[in-house]
Amino acid sequence: MSIESKSNALKVASTLFYKKRAGNRAGLRLTYRMLAEQDPRAPYSTNESLVNDIFEVMDDFQDKTKHFDLLRLYWLKAEKYDTSEIFLSAIQFMDDHNAILPKTTLPPADDILEFSNFVLQSTDKATHKKQFEKLMQISGGNPIGASNVGFIASRLYARGGDTRAYPEIKIGIEDIVAWNVKMPYFEGNGKTNDASGDNYYFWTHFFAASTLRLIGTAEANFYDKIFEYGSDIMTFVRKTFVGQPTVTAHREASMIGRNLGIAVIEKCEGSI
Repeated sequence: MSIESKSNALKVASTLFYKKRAGNRAGLRLTYRMLAEQDPRAPYSTNESLVNDIFEVMDDFQDKTKHFDLLRLYWLKAEKYDTSEIFLSAIQFMDDHNAILPKTTLPPADDILEFSNFVLQSTDKATHKKQFEKLMQISGGNPIGASNVGFIASRLYARGGDTRAYPEIKIGIEDIVAWNVKMPYFEGNGKTNDASGDNYYFWTHFFAASTLRLIGTAEANFYDKIFEYGSDIMTFVRKTFVGQPTVTAHREASMIGRNLGIAVIEKCEGSI
């Protein structure tokens, strides 16, 4: 994408963000930053380790995956993912606007709780392999559905910013801290290590890349191009328009998540 195209993408995204901030998590930002300053420890998630781990899980579920129309909601098979809802759900917290909630990107609360309880009750770090195994169990072997649960649940527990979509799930500071303890670190993040934020960026970009690539319409391709610079767009908009800059840029987590989302779709289509 050219510099001019990237600039246009930033402008498009900025018009869609935070039209009315129904919820403001400014009071939690000190908690986010405190958690991000903790020293990371192994096991680390790297591009090489995640490629091996994700494809190993995919192989375990291949008999189930091949029977799916992957764009159908695993919890409501009569419905398919909506392109604009994929994009808008991925770029903004549900509590940061008062628009009608999306119908195709919010998995059942019971599934969000099943995944979150699995993570919080893990005896050690919930590695991305462990997360994906559980997510694939929840989705019945649908990798798109798995990443959908992963991104929504991880964002909910990392930031507490989607409670309007799940009023029955109460998220407090203690939950955000406990979630962060279970999150694996990405390698090479430098000074700040926002493990919770990296985790939801990873699953968000995995989900967005896999669904938009599979849909393949002009609209989906346009949104997909924007997501090539997803972390840059988030950083720009939150700093410029919202006045709440992101804790870190999450570039590594975003890039790896995006690349794996695309690779998983290619595997499902038999091209790799």
